[in-house]
Amino acid sequence: MADATQPKRVFLSYSHDSEAHAVRVLELAVRLRRDGVDAWLDRYEPHPVEGWPRWMMKQIEAADFVVAMCTETYCRRFEGREEPGIGRGATWEGLVATQLLYDNGTKNEKLVAVRFDESDQVVPRPLRGYQHYRLMNEYEALFRHLTNQPEVTPPTVGPLWKPARKAEPGRAAVPAAPVVGAGLPEPHNASPFSTGNPIMEPRQFFGRRAALSQVLDAVERRQPAQILGETRMGKTSLLHQIKRHLPQDLASVWVSAQDQSDEVALVRHAAGVLGHAALKRTLSAAIPGSQAVLLALEELAPFAWLVDEADVLAKGEHPLSDGFQNKCRALCQDRRLLFVTASQDNLHLLLVARGLGSRFLNDSVAVSVGAIEPDACQELLSPLHPAARACALEQAGGFAYGLQLMGDDLWRDGQIHHACGRLDNTLRGTFDHWWKRRTPLERTLLARVQQELAVDWNQEEVRAVLMAIIDRGLLAEKDGQLTIPGASWKGYVKRVS
Repeated sequence: MADATQPKRVFLSYSHDSEAHAVRVLELAVRLRRDGVDAWLDRYEPHPVEGWPRWMMKQIEAADFVVAMCTETYCRRFEGREEPGIGRGATWEGLVATQLLYDNGTKNEKLVAVRFDESDQVVPRPLRGYQHYRLMNEYEALFRHLTNQPEVTPPTVGPLWKPARKAEPGRAAVPAAPVVGAGLPEPHNASPFSTGNPIMEPRQFFGRRAALSQVLDAVERRQPAQILGETRMGKTSLLHQIKRHLPQDLASVWVSAQDQSDEVALVRHAAGVLGHAALKRTLSAAIPGSQAVLLALEELAPFAWLVDEADVLAKGEHPLSDGFQNKCRALCQDRRLLFVTASQDNLHLLLVARGLGSRFLNDSVAVSVGAIEPDACQELLSPLHPAARACALEQAGGFAYGLQLMGDDLWRDGQIHHACGRLDNTLRGTFDHWWKRRTPLERTLLARVQQELAVDWNQEEVRAVLMAIIDRGLLAEKDGQLTIPGASWKGYVKRVS
């Protein structure tokens, strides 16, 4: 029996398509090893003494899992359709893997297909009938597969629910049971849902595990990070959670760029928060890009800067100057400044578009927030009766703010049809904003998906746009099928398109 305490051994099988492809395969191996998986590939042992064919066979036999890194080239070689003498490694590994399936009577406990952003047609035919993953947004699902950590486990079976009886002829109906989980709320029984300000309490924050992990990894490296997402999608709430995880010995400054819209205002605000009143006064007449601002920033460090609504810093009258960005970059590199922002658009690209080409944010970690995970949806809605939970999920999809609104309405009122109508009305302004920001191509693609028309993933531009709006939570994809998440958003797209 295998030792459960030992890391899972994973062999990465891939074709040498290009240097860029080899780099992204290596990056996956590094990430898996960092996350506790004993990932292995040929670059870790470039000169096997037994020769490549026997070495590859030994790796496949010794591995708990073989991850097939699928591309058009890999698929062609795996299936034995490559020209003789080309790509013999992937061809050999495909032969061994196919024989493994054959020997096991098609029972697959070892082979896992992975693709990047290509169509699922790049998965070799022998593997298409099994679960496969797209690394663009399914790394966590792949990791759970490799480490036997399912995202959802069966909850404990509760007591039998007894639905209300229908009225018999000539008799009054039995009052329907309320849809909330523990009876109608009394006046002192406050709603467990949050519908107003961004969420600050950890107990009210659900999901976002991958996004939180990515930003915290950047925090540990003192690498600038950007949280990107649409309005009401949860950027600010995630930024609050980041603040809770900062090193305790590092002072932090929270600021909304809507209130402090240029670098002078930012530094003056930071000086006030950090207790440097005299320094704040000296900047009262400073101008953006001046040496006084840069010297003040140097004096305030080290600290963590958490900037909400950061789009303003690039779109306002006085965008961040090159000098200010260079100073921030130097402080980050010296581990004296931690810079995390929340915005709708990528701040670096906005600054570049205005001719401000500093390298400050060109290597920042950009993390998109969209729909929350299915188990997080269930956890968020757990105070409700199962019928109400199902209704909220159908209406709001994985849109956390919509789920909070639906949950609160159902908790207080208990009438499903009323709650659906009110959600549509409440979110109309949010949806208007989402739609206004979409490009003509994005609108066309959303409309086609809503109409259940075919979308060509093979066009590079189309594929890139689809991936972007999937990351933003405006589209959902499963097994290559695109859907509009949530009946409210789907209905809006139908009306405006």
